[in-house]
Formats: sequence, C-alpha cells, structure tokens
Amino acid sequence: MKNDIQIIKATLAEYPIVQNLGHFYAYDLSRQCGFISDEWRFPDNGMYECIDFKTYFEDPDKKAFLIKVKGEVAGFCLLDHEKLRPETEWSVGEFFITAKFQGKGVADYVAEQIWLMHPALWELRVIPENQSVLKFWRKVVAKFTGGNYREEVIPVDYDSGQPTRILLTFDTKRHGVPPKINVRLAQSEDIASMVNLSYAKRRAYEKVQPQFWRYKKGAETSQANWFQQLLTQKDHILLVAGSEGEIAGFIIGQLITAPEVYDPGLTLMIDDFCVATPGDWPSIGAALLSQLKSLGKEKGVAQFVVVSGAHDEPKRQFLKQAGLSVASEWYVGAL
Repeated sequence: MKNDIQIIKATLAEYPIVQNLGHFYAYDLSRQCGFISDEWRFPDNGMYECIDFKTYFEDPDKKAFLIKVKGEVAGFCLLDHEKLRPETEWSVGEFFITAKFQGKGVADYVAEQIWLMHPALWELRVIPENQSVLKFWRKVVAKFTGGNYREEVIPVDYDSGQPTRILLTFDTKRHGVPPKINVRLAQSEDIASMVNLSYAKRRAYEKVQPQFWRYKKGAETSQANWFQQLLTQKDHILLVAGSEGEIAGFIIGQLITAPEVYDPGLTLMIDDFCVATPGDWPSIGAALLSQLKSLGKEKGVAQFVVVSGAHDEPKRQFLKQAGLSVASEWYVGAL
C-alpha cells in the first residue's frame, strides 16, 4: 500500500478538489463532535459546509498536500504555523483521509512522511470529544517519537462550543529517539513524587467514575505511609523511572498466590502503575513494566496482572501492545 500512496504538494489548481473534500471532512467530524453545540447541527440543505481552505494555497507560510492512492483522491493534509505554544514551529491545521482508505495505514504513512519532510517542533490540537482522532494521533506520534511527546489540556478562546483542546507537542528532529530512562528500586526519598503522580491519576479517574474513585481528603498522607511500609515488604517490588533526573513514573508489583480453585502459578499483581503523562506509556511505562517482569521472573513468577481503568485508553492501548489481554471486568453501581 505504501508504494501506492502519493503526497502531492497542492497548488491553487487543486484548491477546488480539497475544498470539495471539506464537505466530507466536516461530516466525518460530526460523528463525534456533532453534539457539542448547535454549530454542528445537520444543515437543512443536507450538506455540511466547511471553512474556506483557500488561505492554505495563497499564504506562503502555509502548505497544502493532496493525498492519492493509486491515482485516486484519498484526502488532504494542511499545515500552518497557528499554534497554542509559542515554541512550536509547525501545526497540522486540517487532516483528512476518506472513508474508503481509513484503517488501511494510509493516514499513518502520510503523517510520518509529512513529519520527515518538516523536521521541527510540532503541535497537534484535538477536540476532546473527538476520541477516535485522539486515539489515532497518540498512536502515530508515540510510534514516531519513541514515546517522547507531551500531552496536555489547553483552553482556547476561538471556540465557544468547546473551550479546550488536547494538545500534543513533539520534536520530529529526534525521530525515533527514545528518552533516556533510568529504572531503579524506589527509595524513601521517592515517595513524595510517587504520591503526587498517584494523586493526579486518582483525580482524573474520579471525574470519569466519581462513585468508585471518590476522593478521600488526606489520602496522600495515608498513601505515603503505606508506600513507606511496602518498601520493607519482601512480597512487594517498587520501581521508579526517571528521565533526565526527574521521576516520571512508578510501578508496584505484589507477589500473590491464586485462590485454591485456580492454578496459574505465582502471580505478580500490578495495581499502582502511573506515568506523568499519557504520552509516557510507550517509553516510561514500557521500561518500568519490562524491569518489573525481569525481577518477577527471578522470583519464579508465572504470570502478571495489571489493573487499568476502563476509560484509560492510553494505558489500555499500551497494555494491549505489550501483549496483554482482558481477563475480567468490574461493573460498578451505587446503592
């Protein structure tokens, strides 16, 4: 398929083609963004309108690319310097692959080639409701950068319907270069950082499932004391990971035996497993899990079990890519 993909620098002659594709682009976005505000209401004339892309063909600081597969129109990629972070250089303004070629690897290939053509500090802006697009960008950016990217939620003043964007920033000049990661056994002086990472995760989880993960005031003190106790327990392994001297994640494994009705062998139970940002899972998360598995093997572990929130898509995708599968699910209801 890759040999059949063309990324064509579009000129004003191709502007009508890209603009026509914009109707389908807007329709595609409406699948997940359609309920944000009345701006996404389906038009009475049966045709979604799209913003005018002509500036991408007239402004010398912007670029437009037409995508074709075996000579057939397959989408577009529009680049600009409109950004939320002053230090970034390029931004993907609009990106669209037609339904026929979605899920075929075309989008992945095009994105990677565009970044290779423009070595720079990049940013991507995603509407929070557009979860499928966010999942795609996380996957492609993590693969391209070796997991070395930043993700954050940023307020914007140009969209009254959705006043925030999820921002991914990354450097394509360091293509495929993973960050230097030092994984080691946790020490007492690491506990404060571990508690802070755990606190951020719990509060994020609470927003999704406020009953099950309801925050308890003063939990940080209790958790710090608990972590301190675990450092002395022979059936627990606590690891931390740092990138350039800063702790960016931790993992805790507990050696347990299964109930008598099962016989899977000695199990390494991993409940507390945190990284600083979702973009750290392919790098920091992978390094922590790999080291814990190695230590577990030395202790005769036959299997390992990792707990993850059902909504935590970056972590779930990382675990799936690590070869894990779902064995059980919890369903929660209030009484």
